[in-house]
Amino acid sequence: MRTWTERSRGLELPVSANAVTDDRHTGTDLTAVARIQSAVGLRGDLRVKLLCSGPDRLERLRDVFVGAGTDTTTRFQFQSVRVQQNGILVRLSGVEDRTAAEKLRGHFLFVADADVEPPPAGSVRIDDFVGYEVVDETGKVRGTIQEVYTLPANDMWGVWTGTREALVPAVAAWVSRVDTAARRVVLTRSEGLFEE
Repeated sequence: MRTWTERSRGLELPVSANAVTDDRHTGTDLTAVARIQSAVGLRGDLRVKLLCSGPDRLERLRDVFVGAGTDTTTRFQFQSVRVQQNGILVRLSGVEDRTAAEKLRGHFLFVADADVEPPPAGSVRIDDFVGYEVVDETGKVRGTIQEVYTLPANDMWGVWTGTREALVPAVAAWVSRVDTAARRVVLTRSEGLFEE
C-alpha cells in the first residue's frame, strides 16, 4: 500500500473523500505528515519522523488521524509538539501513558487532503511525480515513474519501462525539464539508465 506525504521535493500521502462522522475514519483522502518512530518517557510522548516541511507544520494542526494505513484511522488532537536534540516529540489527546504510545509505533499521522498545504512556488510534492511520463533527450518515451525513493544524497525515481524498473536520479544533472501540465519529465541524458 502506498502512503502519500506532504513534503515538497517530497512526501505526503493522499486518500479519498469520505465523510467523518465520529473519531474513526476510513478512505483514501488523507496525506501523511509524520510517522511514529517510538514512545518516549512514561507520559505518552511520541517521537516522529517528519514527512512534511518541518515541525512548525505540525504546530499549525489541531486534528490528526493516526493509523497504520489509510484504511482505518482514529482522530486525535495535538496537545504539544516539541523539538528536542533527539528528534520531534508530539503528545496526542488520549495517549496518556507509555503503553498507549507503544501501540502507535510505526503508525502514520495523517491530515485530511483538504488540510494539505500546497507546495511552495516552483516546487512539486514528491509523490505528485508518480505517474509522470519520462522521455529522454531525443523525445523517446522511456517509461512512467512508479515510485519515488528518498535517499540521503538525492531522490531517485523508479521508472517502469514495461519490462523492469530503472532508477533515475532526480537531480539537475540528469533532468532537463519537468512539465507539470503535461505530467512529463525530460531527461538531459539517459546513458546507462535503460537497457537497449
